[in-house]
Amino acid sequence: MKQTRTLQKQQLQWLRILILCIIAAGMLPILGQEVYAAQQHVGNYEQLSAVIEGVNDGSIPADTDIILDQDITVPETVGNAWAPLAKDAAHAYQGTFDGRGHSITGIRVDRSYPKSWTAGEEVHNFTSLVSFLGKGGTVKDLKVKAQIRDVNDVAGIVSQNYGTIDGCSFEGTLVSDAYPNQWDEHPVAEGEQYFDEYNSEAGCIAALNEGTIKDCVAGSEETLNAEDGSSIDRGGASTGGICGLQGDGGTVTGCTNFAAVICRDTKYEVIGYYESGGGICGQQGPLRQEAVSQPEITDCVNHGSVSGDSAFAGICGISLGGNIRNCINDGNMDGAGNGHSAGIAGTFQSIVGFPSELSGCSNRGNVTFVSAHGAAIGGIIGYLAIDIDPETMEAVPARVFNCRNDGDITGANRVGGIIGLFDNGNDSSPVYNNVNTGCITGENGVGGIAGGSPGIIAGSINLGEIKAVKGKTDAEVCLIGGIVGDLSPNGSVYESYNLGKIQVSNDIDLEILAGGVAGYCRNPMVGCYYCIDTARDAGSATGYDPDSFEGALTLREMTGTAAAENMKDMMNDGSGCHFGTSWHTGQDIVKDGVTYAMPPQFDEVPITLDDVLASGADPASRWKTDLSSARVSMDQDRFIFTGSAIQPKLTVTFKGDTLEEGRDYEIYGIFNNVMAGEATVVLTGIRDYSGAKVVWFDIDPAKAGIAKLTSGKKKLTVKMSGSPSAYGGTTFQIQYRVKGTSAWKSVKSSKQSVVIKNLKKGKKYQVRAGALSTFGTNTYAGAWSAVKTVKTKK
Repeated sequence: MKQTRTLQKQQLQWLRILILCIIAAGMLPILGQEVYAAQQHVGNYEQLSAVIEGVNDGSIPADTDIILDQDITVPETVGNAWAPLAKDAAHAYQGTFDGRGHSITGIRVDRSYPKSWTAGEEVHNFTSLVSFLGKGGTVKDLKVKAQIRDVNDVAGIVSQNYGTIDGCSFEGTLVSDAYPNQWDEHPVAEGEQYFDEYNSEAGCIAALNEGTIKDCVAGSEETLNAEDGSSIDRGGASTGGICGLQGDGGTVTGCTNFAAVICRDTKYEVIGYYESGGGICGQQGPLRQEAVSQPEITDCVNHGSVSGDSAFAGICGISLGGNIRNCINDGNMDGAGNGHSAGIAGTFQSIVGFPSELSGCSNRGNVTFVSAHGAAIGGIIGYLAIDIDPETMEAVPARVFNCRNDGDITGANRVGGIIGLFDNGNDSSPVYNNVNTGCITGENGVGGIAGGSPGIIAGSINLGEIKAVKGKTDAEVCLIGGIVGDLSPNGSVYESYNLGKIQVSNDIDLEILAGGVAGYCRNPMVGCYYCIDTARDAGSATGYDPDSFEGALTLREMTGTAAAENMKDMMNDGSGCHFGTSWHTGQDIVKDGVTYAMPPQFDEVPITLDDVLASGADPASRWKTDLSSARVSMDQDRFIFTGSAIQPKLTVTFKGDTLEEGRDYEIYGIFNNVMAGEATVVLTGIRDYSGAKVVWFDIDPAKAGIAKLTSGKKKLTVKMSGSPSAYGGTTFQIQYRVKGTSAWKSVKSSKQSVVIKNLKKGKKYQVRAGALSTFGTNTYAGAWSAVKTVKTKK
């Protein structure tokens, strides 16, 4: 009997263990509530939808792991009913979403909203696969293919990431039209801080990142630059091929972007910065005053094109208090707005508490900014600035070193191979150990390393051609230099030399200050050299008071033991430079088939021109014909809006010879050539031609039409056949007069239907209308509609 009881106790214990195991596996209800497993395996859309719904309504714990067992296609019928995982911050996903290399395809969301908004109208935000990924959450090894058009925080993988996105990829198209932020309030989880004021961003992988994004890919090499390739189009701020906005402690590392990034004006008023776009990140910087760690972008590559109006670049549009290291840009940049564009960072600035560094980066893409306002355009950085601590009045360092530009850089004001404009710089923020081999073209403040700098440029080499061309800037003087165009007011150059050609266009009617090292410089140059054989239009080290500078010598003057010792001292503290002693590359640099010896630490620096040009080639034979000197005529220079892109027929000639498209030049792009206004054509030279040629033509609005004219007592209503944009304009000008009189009265309106009041009763009125477009400071007017007559009621 005792033995039987013992056996029963053992059986009861095993039964209890079995029940606990079953409970842990989620197979029994407890107290009327269903218990889910710690993992949810998903193999079709129905299962995926059920898990998403469970996490969103709280019936499935937010830290449940989700395992994708096979590829999933979202049915086309789902459309705008698609519901992302973790619908708001209160339900942020904290588990691991493991794609195991599988894909989710077919997410199709297409929402558009009117410009006017009324209280109570629903606005969708955070449209992606996962809306909110918490600090404990991970999405890994997942492929997503989608087409999404919505408003704020649109993304391919995660809208707001505070966790980890690892090894994921996105292909498709994203379009985001920003709405004012105060319309987007959402619940906040207790103990978490999710910033609803930072939701005007978009990214192929994540819209906002304060976590980690690593080894992710946007777009694909197969569809790079194709019309049906991946792209992200953002109206507003912070657009990125990988992430839109990166905040406190966020990191993006080892990522690659192939998607086209488009940053454009939005018809909605967005709070914050406008139009910051980048192939990797649109903008990065600490978002909180109490932030303790700065964001970083490291080891990333961008291949996609980036276009916009201001603050855009191949890696990061705006970086405030962040770091960018060891990144490469291969994509081309183009824009026609206010500038701050570059191959790596459009704007790069330190902020109080966060010294910043941009190092080891390389740009191979072309940066073309066609605008009279195209200021601060660079191969590496467009606009570089340092912050000042208001308590100590000390500068917060922002260092830029070990970078190289091989792309052609074209802009208007302050254009440089490494930096467009180094603003408020000083010796606490050195720019050193940088190399440029690209062709640099601008109108004023043009330099092989920097367009303008009041700080220190050190230990740098320019091998690229530097060209000053006539443009639309309102400057009174043209500054161009082999290293820096403008060093005012107190900038300096240490241990640098220029081997590039300096060319000033013959049609420039400004005062020209051209120097082999700097166009304008008032401070001594230390250990600087330039090649007089290639300096061409620069006869001395500086164009400002050229006889007063003995610190910069020509290579032909570098003879004897003293000159050799000077060159060997180029990176030593004793010569005035305190920023390092070794170059970032020990390899020779090849430019146009010519090899330039660049030994580490300049142990064997050449001291004659023949030594510098290792191949022994004649420098003059290396320079191609400058396309900017060609003449371009069009079949007409004024067109009428058609609703489609307008491309005039071009005839390009040089010294009487007709050049051929595809043989001598390419049409780089035609900008602003749909709506009424001033359109820009950019031609780039190929084969025997180099540089760029820019021409303009005008587009007038189309002839307007009045669809209906009705009258009332002392008023009449004019209804146009379409909105102003239907004719290429922005407003209508409607004129009216009493029949038989000569003077017209005018009203302007952007509405399709206009009521004209305070008229006389029982009078016949004649009415005509035309479309207008404002472009810059100019107004373009379309032809008048046919005159219509109507009689007001008595």
